[in-house]
Amino acid sequence: ADRALPPRGARMRSAAALVVVAAAAMSSEPSEPRLPPPVQNATALDRAATVYCDGSRILEAVQRGNLFDDCKEFVDMPLKIDPEDALAAFDALPKPLTNATLRRFVEEHFDEAGSDVEAHRPDDWTPTPALLERVAPAWAPFVGALNDIWPDLVRRTTDAVSEHPERRSLFFRRRPFVVPGGRFRESYYWDTYWVVRGLLLCDMVATAASAVENLLDDVRTFGLVPNGGRVYYRERSQPPLLAEMVWAVFEAKGRDAAYLAAALPVLEREHAFWRDRRSVVAGDHTLQRYGDAAAAGPRPESYREDVATARSATARRPGDVYANLRAAAESGWDFSSRWLGDGDSLSTIRTRSIVPVDLNAALYRVERRLASMRESLGRDGAPYDAAADARAAAMNGVLWDGAAHRWRDVVLDDRGATTWASPGPALSDFCTPLWAGLDPPDGDVAALVAALQASGLIGAWGAAATSVDTGQQWDAPNAWPPLQDMLVEGLARLGGGAAPLGGR
Repeated sequence: ADRALPPRGARMRSAAALVVVAAAAMSSEPSEPRLPPPVQNATALDRAATVYCDGSRILEAVQRGNLFDDCKEFVDMPLKIDPEDALAAFDALPKPLTNATLRRFVEEHFDEAGSDVEAHRPDDWTPTPALLERVAPAWAPFVGALNDIWPDLVRRTTDAVSEHPERRSLFFRRRPFVVPGGRFRESYYWDTYWVVRGLLLCDMVATAASAVENLLDDVRTFGLVPNGGRVYYRERSQPPLLAEMVWAVFEAKGRDAAYLAAALPVLEREHAFWRDRRSVVAGDHTLQRYGDAAAAGPRPESYREDVATARSATARRPGDVYANLRAAAESGWDFSSRWLGDGDSLSTIRTRSIVPVDLNAALYRVERRLASMRESLGRDGAPYDAAADARAAAMNGVLWDGAAHRWRDVVLDDRGATTWASPGPALSDFCTPLWAGLDPPDGDVAALVAALQASGLIGAWGAAATSVDTGQQWDAPNAWPPLQDMLVEGLARLGGGAAPLGGR
């Protein structure tokens, strides 16, 4: 028996994403793109990391020298020569280093950021997708304008990336990918979930499948999907939504069993990463959290900002601050009062001490989805159903606040004891568990909906990320489209009195 959605009980970066996530359509695939080996060259990436990642003396000098307004600009610049030669040339520079010397060095040995990607016009794009016939006439011009953006966001890596992967931070991609735009020249993990859903709505099945296949390649190489398609992202991930992407493409391809069978072991490997490398004991339960203690340097793409944050945390080791900043980036919520010890200052960030509702809810959905995938292929899905049941019990035992009628993040102390992470509600308390298929353990749906209505999160413009305004991106008054989508779908699943609230 197959289940299209988990059972009950159980960054597009623009608000435009809300319009592009309602259903899926099908289209024929274009001709097959070039297909070199399916995984990254790990040795080449290690060589690239000596220039672009934490510990690089070139990285430290350039970023501390403030050569670029945006730290990401430098780490996206391809090398003109091999990294070993660049390091030797850097070591031969006259000392003490001046910014003028550094600028000449960068100009001589690096190309412009973005020169290793090129525009790609997808064969399956059409100016008149079937979606235009299904939306209300008043919305058709807006939806059509959104559809017209797709050709401007699809990229592919140049041949130079496969020929010299050691000379750049960018991953080689076998297939086209979709970028957010602006300063972001690579694909990002959880953004791609909503990208894929939008592509499918616009009849771009082949482009959606390509985007997903690139992420499957990442798991084949690294055992996880990195935050984004750069070597400096490879040690951290983002919320695990790859299984949902695969399922969406599987259905759009007419439930292609061969496609699903090829993807399933890769998805199981990604699940094992979260299970084994992000686990934490909370009371009598094991759940997951964001971040890896081994990641202890400033983020290369935000180097100066991280150094400044660590410097302001005078009572803490810099490595501890860096690890928690990286963990927050893995959450996708970078940054939010959810992760701050005093609820306001980034210097008090403590992401790795928090057991988050949204990550564990997403993993619950992954486990239900893996079970249904296995059953669709005639295999035993019971182990993943059992894992989902155990996770639901753990979430209800650790993260459910019966008095507040919502799930809540908790903070762990050194003994594994928990306290509520913040007094005010966050949208993640509601949207992700409901989207994932979880019901309130006390069965009181009305009380949960009432708690959401009284939370201060809901406004005429949507639902804010949190109820506090700290100036951080993922706090009030900001409302992020992915969270709106999850909330609407979760409330619709509950039905009854909850559905109208989701339609506001």
